[in-house]
Amino acid sequence: MTSKIYNTALLGTAALLFSGVQAHGYLGQPAVTFSNDVDKTQFVATIESSASGFSGSFSGSPAANTEAFWAAFNSSKYSSIKDFVTDMGQIVANGATIECGLTDPNETPQPLPAELEWTHSDTEGFTSSHEGPCEAWCDDTQVFQDTDCAAHFTTAPAKMPYDKAGCSGSSRLTFYWLALHSSTWQVYANCAALEGGSSSNSPSQNNSTTSGSQSDTPTVTPTATTATPMTATPTATSATPGTGSSVAGSDQVGGDADTNDEDCGSLDVAGSEDDEDCGSLDVAGSEEEDCGSLDVAGGEGDEGAAVSESSLNFDDIGGSYISGKVQPQGTS
Repeated sequence: MTSKIYNTALLGTAALLFSGVQAHGYLGQPAVTFSNDVDKTQFVATIESSASGFSGSFSGSPAANTEAFWAAFNSSKYSSIKDFVTDMGQIVANGATIECGLTDPNETPQPLPAELEWTHSDTEGFTSSHEGPCEAWCDDTQVFQDTDCAAHFTTAPAKMPYDKAGCSGSSRLTFYWLALHSSTWQVYANCAALEGGSSSNSPSQNNSTTSGSQSDTPTVTPTATTATPMTATPTATSATPGTGSSVAGSDQVGGDADTNDEDCGSLDVAGSEDDEDCGSLDVAGSEEEDCGSLDVAGGEGDEGAAVSESSLNFDDIGGSYISGKVQPQGTS
């Protein structure tokens, strides 16, 4: 009976020790999220020192192992702890990933803290015996690294400075810790979603147009143009009356427009070039549509006719006209 009690006590003690070895902390700031059924303080992967490809002895004290690790690491192909653990780490925690461990990368985004915090309990940040490097990344930018975090950050929680500006626009902060206290190295990985970034990690494009920017289409303000009517004073000529009854002919006062052309625009006040848009200033019309505007006297066959008030006969002229007198000019 005594033997059974003793063995049971040993098993219980071993279980507690194993549980303590498995549980060594998580990222407190920025806050991370776990599912309810996991131990959020456990390591998620291991690397056997014998399989690392690093030369040296890793069976000494935690401090000696850390020193040997850095001597080998600095001559290796790796440029960061992130590269090393994601390449060599072997997952041992059910449901974990090497990038984020057991944390939820799609959690509610967190604001950037003033400092990074690692916590294990109210009285411990990093476990003091678990010496080794730690590193923080904002997306693909390294913002923190230390060669021996447990030895250098001893408060509870452990508080670490970082390059906050390097996290601008980032969507995720990832924290890695590698504990080297034995020849089997322990990997801890936590991810926190950040405010101000996008899940795709794509560069943002600022092509928006502000309220003060100019439109791509220029605004054209029409300018009013005032046309000044032309006043023509008919000049009486001495000519021999002919047989024609029309007083409007081809010799126009307002211009030299072709009598066969209907595009009479020489005295078009409105500026229109449309054909037949004439006659607005005609004194007398003709049988053609060639705008004899302001014609007073003279057909092509009447150049010798003398004009007097009594010789002007308006009875045969269609359309509207203004009755008046045309007096011959005196000669000096």
